[in-house]
Amino acid sequence: MYINIAVTGRPCSGKSSLISCMYKSLDASMPGYFRLPETEDFDAMTGTLTNLERTASGNRSDFQSSLTQSNNEGWEYDIFLKDKDNDIHFMLQENTDIFDGTKIFVSVIDTPLLMNGHEEKSGVKEAIGTFKKALESSNENKLLIIVPLKCEAYTRRDYNSLISKISDSFKELAELSRTKYRGRSAIAVIPVHTMGGASFYDFVIENGNITAEKFRRDKNVNFRPEFADNILRFAVNFLLHEGTFSNDIQSVRKISDNAVLDDNRFDILCGRELLEPEAPKKNTAMKIVAVVSLLAVLIITGYIFMRQGRNAQKTAAELQETIAESVRQNEENQSRAQREITEARNSEEDALNELNKALTQITVLKGQKSNLEKQLRSLQEHINQQTKEIERLQQQISSLKQELDSEKKKPKRWTLWPF
Repeated sequence: MYINIAVTGRPCSGKSSLISCMYKSLDASMPGYFRLPETEDFDAMTGTLTNLERTASGNRSDFQSSLTQSNNEGWEYDIFLKDKDNDIHFMLQENTDIFDGTKIFVSVIDTPLLMNGHEEKSGVKEAIGTFKKALESSNENKLLIIVPLKCEAYTRRDYNSLISKISDSFKELAELSRTKYRGRSAIAVIPVHTMGGASFYDFVIENGNITAEKFRRDKNVNFRPEFADNILRFAVNFLLHEGTFSNDIQSVRKISDNAVLDDNRFDILCGRELLEPEAPKKNTAMKIVAVVSLLAVLIITGYIFMRQGRNAQKTAAELQETIAESVRQNEENQSRAQREITEARNSEEDALNELNKALTQITVLKGQKSNLEKQLRSLQEHINQQTKEIERLQQQISSLKQELDSEKKKPKRWTLWPF
């Protein structure tokens, strides 16, 4: 079985590094469980990982990542699961023919560019365009995983600001997924630390253009990428939920057992019903109902044997009716629970919409407050100037009054004219 996962993003955004770290993380979390075929592309993949590790683990405390030197586009990376009964291939395609039979899209976002006012260079526009085209190309369910890379400084300092910025940037696409493409599209955000123990702190600018990003290594920390395996785990849960895999695919089930559904390092922008984070709870509830039903059957059966078979046919009919009633009630309870879950999801999305509106109003009010403060300062300056002018006029009036009083006090002069 071949599962296509398209990895998209602008040149130098970190796609090759992400795929390399993804295999490294999977191999570390499940050692000996994955394998890579020895091909030219995979030599390039392991070479990318080696270069990234050498750069991030050098002797210098800081280093640069170029935004002008891009690797070859169009590689296909294939991860095989070791399973005796089934052979599953995850084809991770880097900007190739991504719309043919592809349900899962991984869009790489350059976090430093996004968070510092360069959204047009971060890959947001490309990600939105790719997912729109994918949704329009077929009626299959589609999953978009937004992956902020080079995000170590932001996830450690203010994770909520990062998610808020991404939610705002993808607001239009999320709204389409909730309305026009509701029920067959989902969008999730999974930040990944491909820089390991290093954090972004500045840009390199040459001739007015950003040519590289500067990173500073954490003290006493070697190269340690994190969370890249969450992408495949999240994708597997999506495919399991929609029925791509059969129940006998044990390899995939093992990945699902370590899923990110209860992890706080991801956010779902929309399409929660396709990712079904409540599945573990619901399965537990169904198991409890099944156990209770089984106990009920055992108790009733024991009662029959205790009565030594008297009225066996009548009791069997009553038992069958009781079981049927129990099954009916269980179905009603499950149906009611499903309706409540659906209503809760809708309420949660409505609440998120209201929260976004409130945040927008707060931003507008902050802008109005800032304008009013500027006007108040300007008015205060004008009042101060008028006060100074009044004081100057008062001084002039006082001076004139003194001169007038002085003139009044002078003795009058008489002039005698001869006749």
